[in-house]
Amino acid sequence: MCSSYALASAQFPADWVGGRRAPIALNHALVTADQSNFPWIIQASAFPSEFWTNVQADGGDIRFTSDETGAIPLHSEITNFNKTGHTITAYVKIPNISSSVDTTIWVWYKSSVTAAMPAASNPTWGSQGVWDANYTAVYHMDGASGANESDSTANGHNMTDAGAVTSVAGKIDNGRSGFTGSVSLYNAALAEPGTYTIETWANILSTSGGYQCIFSNLQNNHAQFRTFVANQNIRTDIMANNLNYNVYTTSSNPISSAPAAYHLAVASDGTAGNSGMAIYVDGSSLAVTAGPFGTPAYPGSGWGWATIGEDSASSTFPAPSWIDEVRFSNIVRSADWITTSYNNQANLAISGTPGTPEDVPGGAVPEFSSWAMIVALGLVVVGMTGMRKRRSK
Repeated sequence: MCSSYALASAQFPADWVGGRRAPIALNHALVTADQSNFPWIIQASAFPSEFWTNVQADGGDIRFTSDETGAIPLHSEITNFNKTGHTITAYVKIPNISSSVDTTIWVWYKSSVTAAMPAASNPTWGSQGVWDANYTAVYHMDGASGANESDSTANGHNMTDAGAVTSVAGKIDNGRSGFTGSVSLYNAALAEPGTYTIETWANILSTSGGYQCIFSNLQNNHAQFRTFVANQNIRTDIMANNLNYNVYTTSSNPISSAPAAYHLAVASDGTAGNSGMAIYVDGSSLAVTAGPFGTPAYPGSGWGWATIGEDSASSTFPAPSWIDEVRFSNIVRSADWITTSYNNQANLAISGTPGTPEDVPGGAVPEFSSWAMIVALGLVVVGMTGMRKRRSK
């Protein structure tokens, strides 16, 4: 018996023939319900130890597929890689991730030629493809101190550093800090529609003493939209008319200790009342109390000066000590999606488990099993014996 592991040359570069590949099992216990096209994060613990010996110095030869043959490529974004320090953070778009059994993907490395990381817009492998079309912006908050913050999606909503936002250790590698009334990250074009989801990590400074702003959006010198921590609760304000706001807030004091890091998410379907707003802390959906005003007003393209880390209409709302991994969507992400995101990001050390690495066999050359090899050798011996007998006659 033999089996052929021919690479799908139209999709996977032939330069990986003779290289190495390894399976990675994604931890189903972190997935609350099956998800499609999910951006899953893995770090060093998901890779076999030999990976660091064989991978290219700059990680340019790293590729992911959902199958052993390399026929089904996966988009990935590597935001942190250090071969010497054995560190990696990879976001991989998983077509279907199961909540009942571990989903297996394959990592490929040790290219036979020097390989370059695919362009972000590459339709097969590119990092922008990690983020589905419903993401309006994604910020990993890995920018250096004083630098702008890049949007990982294809939308190009990069944030400008206003002041000198610093880089500090965050939840997933680095985060951004140093936010004040005059120091923030802003984008003049990013506008959230009436339906949206915002997810982020924030290191909350205190459980008392006022507001800590996560995000706001300004129009006509008034904050049309803002989300912040109010003492021990999460609050979102959406302008209803002029200076009147719909106020949505939790009341169960989910911010129980500080300073501490929390995963925060708010999702709105654009309708008035508490039924239209969902607020999550560390993956748990919380009861929401709605304010007294009318239907929320969403000016759409008229919004401007979207800011992270400051209330764009008031410098009296400072930010948490750091903010990390900010994601904006133009749909209401499901509770299971948000909880799975939290589970993955909060448990990166167990998000993936490496399997046994193996050589990448060449082209259509078959791999013989040990039993098949024994049979083949036996046939050769029998044939040679027969030839000798005929010659001796």
